[in-house]
Amino acid sequence: RFVAFSPDGRRLYSVGKQDELIFWDTESGRRVSLPLAIELEGQQAVQNWNRSVDVAPDGETIALGGTAGVIVCDANGLVRYFIRNTAEGELKRENDDRLTFGGHYSSARFSPDGQILAIVTSDSPQVLRLCHAENGQEIRRIELSAWLVRMAFSPDGKRIVVTERDNSVRLYDVDTGNRVWSHTVELSNPYETYTSAIDYRPDGKTIAVGATDHRIYLLDAETGNEAVRLEGHAWYPWGLEFTADGRMLYSSGWDGSGSMKSPDTSRMACSASNRGPRSSPRRNASARRWPPSGGSASPGRRRRGSRRSGRTRRGSSRCCRTWWGTRSSSS
Repeated sequence: RFVAFSPDGRRLYSVGKQDELIFWDTESGRRVSLPLAIELEGQQAVQNWNRSVDVAPDGETIALGGTAGVIVCDANGLVRYFIRNTAEGELKRENDDRLTFGGHYSSARFSPDGQILAIVTSDSPQVLRLCHAENGQEIRRIELSAWLVRMAFSPDGKRIVVTERDNSVRLYDVDTGNRVWSHTVELSNPYETYTSAIDYRPDGKTIAVGATDHRIYLLDAETGNEAVRLEGHAWYPWGLEFTADGRMLYSSGWDGSGSMKSPDTSRMACSASNRGPRSSPRRNASARRWPPSGGSASPGRRRRGSRRSGRTRRGSSRCCRTWWGTRSSSS
């Protein structure tokens, strides 16, 4: 994650500069930056460029993943422990894609009960480590089939789902580390092919996955079977998040757009687009065609439908639209 709210919604944490804990007060909009000094047994302080952030359910523990490893600190910036990324030299590029353009990395996610911290570091990109969140002590390792891209715990914390660099989505049991199922998304992008963003629906029944074919796939959490495909992004969907009640799925993409969808009806409630140099209005318009209300389609099939544009403030580069997506024939 690049941003994460505290459980009470009063703080919005984000990645930032080297060795800093950054958050915004959501009521005042005030930005706060706290220094993080990491000392390792008398050695020089570690320089860690933060690239991921997650907040534990207690709201008092924050995990920051960066180039040098994972920092776990309290809400005041006091470092509790540090899990180092021992990689040396330049990061090996896989398949000539942009996943490794930023160099070495680390990422961490808390389990829903806050007891486990799942970690991946670029020194072992095919290993998922499960650690005690309190002290960072390793519980077990899960050997993956390919480089890990993103991960998410199930709402009950018993399973963890990951996107892996071989275009696959895989579900693992947290207690045993055993694989539950594997689902490969067939991708034919000539430049880059991988699955990326991933999130569990709060009811635990559905997993949303983004891929480099610009689609979002909804999978059955028990079997891994594909239920629905959602289209609309003109470039890779890179961020996914279900609302707390599970009624809407938010997504953001490399095309500078964000959208809100209903996973039950696949209705696209709203799309906001930043039409910068990475976004093509013509391409966006051709991709945003959906079945009318009450229509249905099998996974991956699209029908032409109406699109209603909302008003945009003068001088704003963002637009908001209401449109429809595909619906599973079984829904």
